[in-house]
Amino acid sequence: MVKVPITLVCACAFLAVLAACHQRRPVITEKEVAFLRTAEPGLSNSCLEKAQYSGISSINQLPVDKCFEMEAVRTWKGVWQTGLENSDFCPTSTPDCGASQFHGTYWLSLSHDMDNFVGFPPPTQGGRYVVEFVGRRTARPGHHGHEGLWDFQVVVDRFVGIHRIP
Repeated sequence: MVKVPITLVCACAFLAVLAACHQRRPVITEKEVAFLRTAEPGLSNSCLEKAQYSGISSINQLPVDKCFEMEAVRTWKGVWQTGLENSDFCPTSTPDCGASQFHGTYWLSLSHDMDNFVGFPPPTQGGRYVVEFVGRRTARPGHHGHEGLWDFQVVVDRFVGIHRIP
């Protein structure tokens, strides 16, 4: 018979109890996670897990490119319209880039890693700008921008040009 020191037995028992006490408990149900997966296509598993165990608000403030599948980096050109709770982007490849095209397709945001507007004047609220930038778009349509009203979010990594439309 092998004798095990009582301190080793106690230490193992203590660690087992401690591990059991620190089990993560979900704050949203599997059904709610399934709904999120359907409602927000492209949402990463790591963000789904964070939402499940820490609540939806835990991912609301994360940059979109930290939670959503993104397309490859490319150069974008188009018209950017800013405003109160508004950041519409209309790529010039869109047949009609007029006011009727705005609101609902592309929400433009700045990368959390970029130095905002280095070499360019910052835009003013309510302005329209011709822009060229290097950036990424969410890979799948979802609910982006203010109150989730835009289908895609385009993240600017670096501006190449920005000019106000008079």
